[in-house]
Amino acid sequence: MARFDVYRNPRRSAAQAPYLLDVQCDWVRTDLRVVVPLVRADYHGPPMKRLNPVVEIDGQTLVMSPTEIGSLPEGQLGRPVTSLAARRDQFVAALDFLFQGY
Repeated sequence: MARFDVYRNPRRSAAQAPYLLDVQCDWVRTDLRVVVPLVRADYHGPPMKRLNPVVEIDGQTLVMSPTEIGSLPEGQLGRPVTSLAARRDQFVAALDFLFQGY
């Protein structure tokens, strides 16, 4: 498991949020991982520039929805489908905006 890996959403919410983005620091090792849903753009509505980075996975336009942050047991996440580590700065900025207001 690595920070900014993307996993298929194993929950019922997968219709609206087909993927989950792992945002937990790799140094924090527990049985849970902190994840943020990547929500279908047509479900989410207009994204806020700093709060909701837009990504594309498997031809789907998705919006990071940090206000829906949660955690799942590591074993429920399965294998990552991709990594978005190259977009790290945008995701960290979105979380900073959510928690710090800047």
